[in-house]
Amino acid sequence: MPTRGAGARKVRPEGQNMRTVVQLLTAGNKNLRRDVSVASRHVSLIRPGYTEAQTDDTYEVDDCFGSDLGNTEAYKRVLHPAVKQVIDGFNSSCITLGCSGSGKTTLLHGRTSGDGVVRLAIKALFEGLHNKAAQVGLILSQHKAQGGGGQSMEFAVDASFCEVYEEKVRDLFAAARDAEAAGGKDSVKTEYLEVEETADDGWHVAGLSQRSAPDAASLQTAYAGALGHRVTGLSEYGHSKHDRAASVLTLKVSQYIPGLPSATGETAPA
Repeated sequence: MPTRGAGARKVRPEGQNMRTVVQLLTAGNKNLRRDVSVASRHVSLIRPGYTEAQTDDTYEVDDCFGSDLGNTEAYKRVLHPAVKQVIDGFNSSCITLGCSGSGKTTLLHGRTSGDGVVRLAIKALFEGLHNKAAQVGLILSQHKAQGGGGQSMEFAVDASFCEVYEEKVRDLFAAARDAEAAGGKDSVKTEYLEVEETADDGWHVAGLSQRSAPDAASLQTAYAGALGHRVTGLSEYGHSKHDRAASVLTLKVSQYIPGLPSATGETAPA
């Protein structure tokens, strides 16, 4: 749910705080599924033995598309509104849920090209921040030309990436960094992090590393490298560990004025 940062809470108009989007696995037209009926903004599940959906099996959604839509178009319909909210100064999140084989990984990370919606979102975020800084700079120069004052601003992006499996948390950026230092081999000893609550940070993963991202390409490269260090293999019950694990990529956008000290006392580059 997008909300303004600290201080006064600014909420989007009713109906825009949360969107529910459904992707159906299809070989073509989403309306060809016999176990699912799609009409306008409603998705209905048709139980075995029935020819039509029952009242309790109909759900209202904001959008619905088939898996043949393509990741670029899916990004525009699903993630792009959330990226725009972040650029406008709101918190935003995207949660992907689904059973094994439902297409989550393909949607998020893409196929051989790697152009999943996450990479597209990273690219759009940096482009949007660059354009916003340029627009502010133009307005500022016009304001100064009329005798006004003001200072330019820049944006910084920091990222963290962790995986949760069996209530244990691993730092994927740290795992990738340690593997690179060890010549490409994963550490034999896995380090797990604790989830804790503090007055200043609320609920968070203690010790989770933050990676500074100067541009989209460097963050996309780091993200792709960290994906290779997710949990693999089979559990003692025979299921895929990867299918039962969840990964969380967090991007923190900070606005600063070059040359002025931050809250930590560090001086931002001029």
